[in-house]
Amino acid sequence: MTAPAILLGLTAALCWALGQTILKLAVDRIDLAILGLIRWMSVLPLALGAGLLFLEIRFTSAPDVWGMAGLAGVVDAFLGTGLLLYALRRTPGHQAVSLANTAPLWGVLASVLFLGDPARIPVLVAAVLVSVGAFLLVSRGAGRRSKSSRGMGTIAAVFTGIMWGIAETVLAKYCLDRGMSPAGLLIVFAATASFCWSLLLVGTRFYRRLVFDWRSAGIGVGSAVVGAFLGWIAWLSGLELSHASLLAPVRGMTVLFGFLAGVILLRERPASRAAIGAVVVTAGVLLVATAG
Repeated sequence: MTAPAILLGLTAALCWALGQTILKLAVDRIDLAILGLIRWMSVLPLALGAGLLFLEIRFTSAPDVWGMAGLAGVVDAFLGTGLLLYALRRTPGHQAVSLANTAPLWGVLASVLFLGDPARIPVLVAAVLVSVGAFLLVSRGAGRRSKSSRGMGTIAAVFTGIMWGIAETVLAKYCLDRGMSPAGLLIVFAATASFCWSLLLVGTRFYRRLVFDWRSAGIGVGSAVVGAFLGWIAWLSGLELSHASLLAPVRGMTVLFGFLAGVILLRERPASRAAIGAVVVTAGVLLVATAG
């Protein structure tokens, strides 16, 4: 794996960690459908502007590629983001972000199974280390929520990781390899997600009153700029330079960055075993960086 691909993967990991963690400050004060729509509607003009000014906007006429790009938006930015927001409401930020970012394990397995990437043993070991480290980073019994509520949040975060892992490797790599540019893919991705969030917002409005908060909306925009836009541009650019299965474990640094962001920005106090998890995650990233 090339140094630029690793750097882009680490940049994406940092952006995603910050973008996901600050959402914790907003999820209790605004309807999640509004927050999700604000986040991905904000990405559309950013992706268009970046594509026109700095990057290349390139699509394809192949309907299967358009279908995969749209599916990626549904799986990752709608379903995955929705589960993350649900998890953030019910568990501490460092827990939700850590478990959601076990995505490298699922990304490596999916890229080997569906993209035909070689099943390199060091890479598979690295993906497992990142995922084990994420679970160690989770503090037992933390937070003010009930045990059952935290349990549901934990399950939601794990399923977020599964969806993100598949969308960020198999679906995204499929589109990039068949002619879509990173900016073009992100435009389709954000447009599809925005459409799904709009439908959810309209449906929700029929049976209950929506809750809105300006500060939370601003946090949603900030999360979009840092995480959904900068993070995705860096990630997709890295995918153009490397095998998906090699880059996916590097993305696991989101676990460590998200853990640190939860401690620093949210002032959370994880259990002492979290330090072990941080070491395990770092070991996994170093392994994949040297194995390529």
